[in-house]
Amino acid sequence: MLARLARRFLVVGVVSGRAMADVDMQHPAPRFALVGCSNFIVSLAAFWLCYHYLPLGRIAASLHLPAAQGGGTGAEGAVANVLAYFAGMFNSFWLNRVWAFRATDGGIVGQGVRFVVVNSVSLVLGTAIVFLLVDRLKFPELAVWVPLAGLITVTNYLGFRHWAFASVEPDVAGRRA
Repeated sequence: MLARLARRFLVVGVVSGRAMADVDMQHPAPRFALVGCSNFIVSLAAFWLCYHYLPLGRIAASLHLPAAQGGGTGAEGAVANVLAYFAGMFNSFWLNRVWAFRATDGGIVGQGVRFVVVNSVSLVLGTAIVFLLVDRLKFPELAVWVPLAGLITVTNYLGFRHWAFASVEPDVAGRRA
């Protein structure tokens, strides 16, 4: 389905000059894709701003990260990356909840917890796969990362749509399940 949507967007939309007009924006998949694009922009901006304007060396030192040769902790980029990841995750939660999946009728705390669980599982499994295939078995990093990013995107979409932002139906006795 995602491949068909991408083909429709790239081939039909771009060739006809009406890329967005050819995509069914009533379905959550294209909205999810646009939220992903906005997450990239938010994360990139947050990373750049954090890296250039926050006292990351002091933050890294306060976290007791090991010092690098030549001064500094050598973890300023990692700290900026974590902060940027959280900025993108907040943006993703808000836009996916309100716009992509239109799930404003559920409890925000429960949705937030499920959203963090889906993201955490994807992050841990993705990192473990990269560690095994790239760091240990020496596969080319992009040959692993690119298809893995696609798999994680699909996994997150399914987790968000069918669990994190799924509507809660009342059971037979009228209670919420």
